[in-house]
Amino acid sequence: MYYPTISPHDSARVLLRCDMTGAYITEDAGASWRMFNLRTTTSFFVFDPADPQVIYDYGLGLWRSADAGKTWSLVYPNPATVMGIKVAGDHGEESIVSNAPPLGIMTALAVDPEDSDVLYAVINNVLYISTDRGSHWIASNRLTDGGSKIRTVALRHGAQRHRGLHRCSVGLSRQWRCASGLRHRRSNLHFRGRWQHVAGYRIAPRQ
Repeated sequence: MYYPTISPHDSARVLLRCDMTGAYITEDAGASWRMFNLRTTTSFFVFDPADPQVIYDYGLGLWRSADAGKTWSLVYPNPATVMGIKVAGDHGEESIVSNAPPLGIMTALAVDPEDSDVLYAVINNVLYISTDRGSHWIASNRLTDGGSKIRTVALRHGAQRHRGLHRCSVGLSRQWRCASGLRHRRSNLHFRGRWQHVAGYRIAPRQ
C-alpha cells in the first residue's frame, strides 16, 4: 500500500492506494476499508484543512470529493474541455484528451487554509494558483527544483492574518513580491533544511 494520508480533522479517516488502480478509505482507523477507483493509480491525496468533507485525489487528473470520498468530480483538466479518454500501451494506460492546452503533470497541491476556493499546485516545475477550486489556473513562478509538497502557513502580523503567493527576483535572499492580483507585501527568501520558505508557503524539492 502507498501514500497513507490521515485526515487532519479525524485520525480515524485514512486514504491510501494499492499498486494498481484501486484507492481505499477507512473511517474507523483501518478496521474496515472501502475501495474507490478513479481509472488509474493515485499520485497523492490532499485534505481540505478547513472542510473535513473535502478531499482531493490526483491520478488521471485532479479529482475532488465533497462528501468524504463517497463521490468524486473531475477538477483538472476542466471537465468542460474534456473530449474523451485515450488508452495506449501494453497495460492500457489511460490519459485524458482535452481541447485546452495542457499545463502538464501535477506533482503537488495545497488548499489555502483561509479560503478553500484557493488552490496552489506545482505543475511541470511551475507554481500555479487557482481561485475557483481548480477550474482555472494562473502561473506564478518557475521552481528550479520542482516540488513534491506544498505546506500552507497562516501568518499573523499583530491582529491581522496574512496569506499570499509571492514570486522572487533572481538570486538568494532577495525580496519576494506579491503576485499580480494578490496582497502586496514583502518578505525575505529563506532555506530551512530541504524546504524553501516562500512568504508562508513551503515547497519541497522533488525527489
